Amino acid sequence: MVLTRPKKVDRSILECESAELFRAAIKSRFTRDGYERRLVHFLNWYGMDTLHSSSRRRRIPSRRN
Repeated sequence: MVLTRPKKVDRSILECESAELFRAAIKSRFTRDGYERRLVHFLNWYGMDTLHSSSRRRRIPSRRN
């Protein structure tokens, strides 16, 4: 069996506050790497250029008293 290096993933899409919270929640760097790869792949597949694309963000109406 030949071991190969995993492909490099462009993680620039994960440069935001939410990504920092995501990274802080996962202690193991090996586990975090796999989750980040899957998240980047999903965001690219979905067509988002950043984790918080304003055009796709869910709008929650504010409550006013």
